[in-house]
Amino acid sequence: MSSATLDYGDLDLLRIAAADVVTTRKMASGAYGEIFFGEYDGKPVAIKTLLTGHSKRVWIQNVIDEINLLGRLDSPYIVSLVGAAWTRATNLQCVLEYMDLGDIRIFGPRRRLVYLHSMKVIHRDLKSRNVLLDSAKGTKLTDFGSSREATTETMTPEILQYNQYTVATDVYAFGIILSELDTHLVPYGDRINDRGQGLVETAIMSMVIDDEIRPTFTPECPIWFRDLALQGLVHDPERRPTMMQVSHTLTTHLN
Repeated sequence: MSSATLDYGDLDLLRIAAADVVTTRKMASGAYGEIFFGEYDGKPVAIKTLLTGHSKRVWIQNVIDEINLLGRLDSPYIVSLVGAAWTRATNLQCVLEYMDLGDIRIFGPRRRLVYLHSMKVIHRDLKSRNVLLDSAKGTKLTDFGSSREATTETMTPEILQYNQYTVATDVYAFGIILSELDTHLVPYGDRINDRGQGLVETAIMSMVIDDEIRPTFTPECPIWFRDLALQGLVHDPERRPTMMQVSHTLTTHLN
């Protein structure tokens, strides 16, 4: 692939030596990429790469765009970019700070979203797997690529119907996360059809579009917590609260 077909932006300013990035073990993989544990400059890092064979321009450009975006963000609530390493476009590595406790199960990313929205940035793929924990650094958001696949964790009515992303999309996704924190279940994982079988994604998508389904909450869930989540899950994005309003409500009840 000719590098002339790619828009590198400020990538050269973020470049680090590929020889200094040491990859040790794979931590996770997705539809297009993998995340490895490794070291850079004697410190632990997470290294994002494209899957072998996934060298289409659109995928490489997505990684470049994510790196450039991370290079502009500076917040204790966002996973920090260490740098970008490559010898050719197809082996581009996004090197990030390492979060040692994995993804979220007990903490909420509300202040992280308030920061992003104040910077006019929409996360677009907010889910519990993209909220990482660290024993010393707390919780931080990660994964700012622009290529998205609808899943039960990220599907919203406006995405499914119009492929439309706004800050209200992140608020809806935050409501999903609140349901996970209450139930410790994958969204809609407890729902069954008339035959007693779990709902397939296409059925869930149809019900989300038609406003016929909401995530489950336990009987023990505080009323204010459930109500806040349901406000974020309102079908009409114009009627959802802002993340600033959500953060204020959580702070009022939890502090």
